[in-house]
Amino acid sequence: MSQAFKPPVGRVLLTTDAVGGVWQYALDLARFYCRHGVEVVLAVLGPEPSQDKRTEAGLVGGLDLRVTGLPLEWMGPSPNELTEAARELSRLATDSGADIAHVSNPALIAGAGWTVPVVATLHSCVGTWWQAMRPDEPMPDDFRWRVDRIGAGLAAATLATAPSGAFAGDAARIYRGVDFRVIHNGRDGTAFSRLDMPRIGAFTSGRLWDEAKNVRVIDLAAREFGLPIFAAGPLEGPHGVAQLFPHLQVLGPLPNVKVRQRLATTAVYVSTAFYEPFGLGVLEAAQSGCALVLSDIGSFRELWGGAALFVDPHQPGAVAEALNTLSRDEKMRRKLATAAQERAGRYTTKRMAMQTLAAYAEAMGERQAGAA
Repeated sequence: MSQAFKPPVGRVLLTTDAVGGVWQYALDLARFYCRHGVEVVLAVLGPEPSQDKRTEAGLVGGLDLRVTGLPLEWMGPSPNELTEAARELSRLATDSGADIAHVSNPALIAGAGWTVPVVATLHSCVGTWWQAMRPDEPMPDDFRWRVDRIGAGLAAATLATAPSGAFAGDAARIYRGVDFRVIHNGRDGTAFSRLDMPRIGAFTSGRLWDEAKNVRVIDLAAREFGLPIFAAGPLEGPHGVAQLFPHLQVLGPLPNVKVRQRLATTAVYVSTAFYEPFGLGVLEAAQSGCALVLSDIGSFRELWGGAALFVDPHQPGAVAEALNTLSRDEKMRRKLATAAQERAGRYTTKRMAMQTLAAYAEAMGERQAGAA
């Protein structure tokens, strides 16, 4: 990076949550920002982060971690509570001296009287989840008001971003009039693993309890796969919804360093998600030298086309066949692993952060122009 690089902001209020991949996304941004002179107030929404996550955040010099207790939109019981939460978040931006707010939960934007520009990043939402999972069913009222709230927040934001073009298209069909800037997620590429290391078996990760991740099909495929499939992540969600996968080697939630260690000796990473706006777990696996077996959905095709085997996520037999093929054909596995690792080079923390900082600069300019 050129020494002439000067960030467009000095302090950012950045929101996150400890439930899914948004935590890693926000922490990677914060780490990059703090290294380059941008102070970060990291506001955690939803359930409190684990001690492992607190320790991870504590290693980022210059990071100001705030556990707010404010609700996520899919956990908030009423529109009024989300409105009050948005006001509290706006006050935090003002009181902390932030130049800009970067909010990963757009439902907490509208009606808050923000005094700084707001960049909204839509990582996922109940509207696009319903569209993917229940396309032929009418959306229930409990989802509808949340979708309306997210739409109002996106409309109120200075600028909106999304992690993939496929997901941005899905979201635009629900949130009419919102022009999403596509900024692909990224991870630190320094953890790349050697492709010639001994590897065996398969691995999956994420919110194992979430039906959209479709881990059930991987569990069924495991009965026809001759090697173990390990699964890292929580089995129980915030609402007490729990899943059991008798044919998988379930490891439970793991710190990121433990996941990386597993990936370094894993032959194939598999995801049969019905709904995945980006998929940080897939990126980590590709960086770590795994071949990829992925569900044939728009976001995965966009990100990994030509660098993965794609399967019908409704067919456990097709998943098992792909896994068995790669376990028998070492040349094919290495070819796919090489292609995936090369493709992963596009999705770096630096590229994500620099494009996000450019979005901040644009949002700051729009705010100033509007005030003139």
